Amino acid sequence: MPTTGKPARSFFAPPPWDADSPERLALEDELPPDHLARLYDRLVDELDLGALRRSYAGRGSKPHCPKTLLKLLLYEHARGEFQPKKWHEHLRDSIAVRWLTQGLRVSLTSLYEFRDRVRPFLAEFHDQVVLAAVSEGHADGSRGALDGTTVAANASRHRLLNLEAVERRLAETPPESRRRRGNLREAGVALQAKLAANAKRRKDERKPPGRVRVALGDPEAPFGLDKLKTFRPLYNVQTMSDVGTDLVLAYATSASVGDAGWLPPMIERTVAATGRPLREVLVDSGYPSGEALAYCRDRDVTLLGPWNENSFTARKRAAKGGAAQQLPKERFDFDPSARTHRCPEGKTLSFHGRSRQQRADGSGFTIEVYRADASDCAACALKSSCTRKNATARTVRRQEHEELVEELKERMKRPESKEAYRLRGCAVERRFADAKEHRGLRRFSGRGLARADAQVGLTMLAHNLRVLDQLRERRRLGETAT
Repeated sequence: MPTTGKPARSFFAPPPWDADSPERLALEDELPPDHLARLYDRLVDELDLGALRRSYAGRGSKPHCPKTLLKLLLYEHARGEFQPKKWHEHLRDSIAVRWLTQGLRVSLTSLYEFRDRVRPFLAEFHDQVVLAAVSEGHADGSRGALDGTTVAANASRHRLLNLEAVERRLAETPPESRRRRGNLREAGVALQAKLAANAKRRKDERKPPGRVRVALGDPEAPFGLDKLKTFRPLYNVQTMSDVGTDLVLAYATSASVGDAGWLPPMIERTVAATGRPLREVLVDSGYPSGEALAYCRDRDVTLLGPWNENSFTARKRAAKGGAAQQLPKERFDFDPSARTHRCPEGKTLSFHGRSRQQRADGSGFTIEVYRADASDCAACALKSSCTRKNATARTVRRQEHEELVEELKERMKRPESKEAYRLRGCAVERRFADAKEHRGLRRFSGRGLARADAQVGLTMLAHNLRVLDQLRERRRLGETAT
């Protein structure tokens, strides 16, 4: 990892102890050689923290050394301790923390402030670790497994307010209750944004305005079902994991509940971190779309993942006795050169026009419509099982980039694709299982997207530093054995 080689700026206050202080030496023998605190003490020294240091104004009393505080936060997140109150207690009570921070004593307020200060720089520090792993030859970085998970926001799922309720409470709250009025105003701003987004949604997916609500404890957090099918405020965490190692190549935290649309930005973040092209990405059915497949084609990225057949729409139509009774579209061969479809009876369906369709979230996509001649359908023995009720001719709708969808389906049938795709589960599911079970990433500690992102960033950076150390040790042992 790059280092500046420059000493910390003079306006940073040094820790109470140095490496040779009797107090620190007295704790030295109590820490095993492989203790986690030693790992972060050593590896954080390799990071280039220049941007973080420059974020301090250099005026007033000397601030605490950011490198020492970063070591503390990474060590705590690696142990699943993500509350500043706990860090403050450990500065007094924990032998490992006292050794790591060289006897530092910091106010609780300063710990909260440093967590907020370091957040914008965590992605840069993360990329430094990834680049070191790739440049040292520990990870290839050309194959990634992408997945997302939801993490509960720090807000009650029972205190939900719509805009009318927020405005009524704001009118009833006295001016001296500044904090409460500030929270209500924040909720009002979030509700206005959610109402605007709701108005753009497809009509059948649009909620009545009174049912658009936010959690007062964290108005930024959207609502969705968690892994236990509980409807609650939560955030979405995306990770791109290296297929060959435990390294997380890229991550993102967002105020969303689904994976749609995240493939292109996660590929871009991965390429920026590794400094080399990404050649293959393993995903689940929530990521592929015509646009995403076109994006991968243009960048020579092979996508492996199942295509979502939208079975919910099919079930809805089946309940109405409609399109589910038709011969499936796959029975109609497409001729890309002539831009026509051919039905099972050999009749031609010609291009009829284009229409713009809307997804549930309000985004649009283009549909091409192909239509058979009514006289061909009238004389066809398959008409009753092919055309819709009261329709004179069969139509077939084809999405933009549907040829790429068909290529994906065929690709996933190949044995080599199936074999490669089996690696996805162990590449991504283990990351989330470790983060939730051992690093406390089941519910965020801070409120708001920025603090949720800080917790994710610190957790992922702590993870990657451990992985880099393990990869280096594995190589060292291999070289020693040979």
